[in-house]
Amino acid sequence: MSRTFPDIKIFGLVDWNPAGLAILCTFKYGSIGMGLEAYRYGDGGAVCCSSTCYSYVICSVACNIKWLGLRKDDLAAIPEESFIPLKPKDLQIAKSLTSSEILQDNYKEELAVMVQSGKKAEIEALYFHGYDFLGKYLANKIVQVDYI
Repeated sequence: MSRTFPDIKIFGLVDWNPAGLAILCTFKYGSIGMGLEAYRYGDGGAVCCSSTCYSYVICSVACNIKWLGLRKDDLAAIPEESFIPLKPKDLQIAKSLTSSEILQDNYKEELAVMVQSGKKAEIEALYFHGYDFLGKYLANKIVQVDYI
């Protein structure tokens, strides 16, 4: 899709946690587990081949996916009781992603805040503000070009 319509924005709505970022990176870069097939799926069709697949290779044509979901600047909108402590598996994923040479600096900043705080948050935490809040939140982010 990115190759056919390069000007269309593709958004990734993922949880604010290392696994959410790993999923986003799989769509953006493909996965090492996909090997030589990764170039085919770098347009937004990639999915991680297993739950332990967190090392990435650059596809010949990377997907221009944008991170639309929760980020560090949104954390004040989430009640404290909605945060979830990071587990050892989360820290393992974060370490793997942080060591990647292709990970964008702003993605690394998000990971650093996650690890430093020891917390993660799911998109559903925004329902604290009502079930119609998520749609308004996402529309506002798109209009304000608040994605990375």
